[in-house]
Amino acid sequence: MKPMLLFVLAGCAVAGCYPTAESTEKFPVAAAATVNNVPGFGDCMMDGLNPMEGWMVNRRDVQQETRSDGIRIDTSVAAGNIQLTRTEMFSDGRVQIRIADYLNVALIDRDPEMAVFKNCVSRFGKR
Repeated sequence: MKPMLLFVLAGCAVAGCYPTAESTEKFPVAAAATVNNVPGFGDCMMDGLNPMEGWMVNRRDVQQETRSDGIRIDTSVAAGNIQLTRTEMFSDGRVQIRIADYLNVALIDRDPEMAVFKNCVSRFGKR
């Protein structure tokens, strides 16, 4: 086998070749709402997601990014190689959470992320 092909295959094994939230068919929107305070909602999500620690493969990694149209928070496991959720918060107040829906994450509980999302919607959602 040629060295370049080995490198590509090894990279796939390490990274897992898992889909990301950009592949929306594997990351459907699980819940959506409109909030009054997008930065406050983002803080609430980070405060709820950061303490989530499991053992080994269930330990969550949380990453927040500022985007041109709002804020995005991703959760993943396996040192960031397997994306579990993506929470998108748009400048106009729309928020949504996408949850991974593919076989390889079936054994990893995504309910904690949903619970944090619902809690933050109840605190910051428009009434």
